[in-house]
Amino acid sequence: MSDVVGFSGRLVPVVEPHAEETAADAVLAAALGVLDGSARADVALMDGPHILVCTDSETGTTTYTGPYGTGYDALAHLEDHEAGQQPRPGVRTVVCTLAPLLPG
Repeated sequence: MSDVVGFSGRLVPVVEPHAEETAADAVLAAALGVLDGSARADVALMDGPHILVCTDSETGTTTYTGPYGTGYDALAHLEDHEAGQQPRPGVRTVVCTLAPLLPG
């Protein structure tokens, strides 16, 4: 039982963190900050215009399609466009990726 008036539970001692835990927490917080900033930049980049870059691994030919108003619009067209570029049914040689159009 506790000596604190009106308290019917158990007192739990407060333990100070070790220096290693504090340093690890600081590194983790910094890493999470970098990842958060990177994710925010990627999301913001998707709001701008994009193109599809499609490369055929058999021929080495690369084609460009677009521009699309946003990365999301380009992504919506990617699968259908990629499927329509395949040389034969069941054979996947053309792979498309998104590329942002950045101001010059």
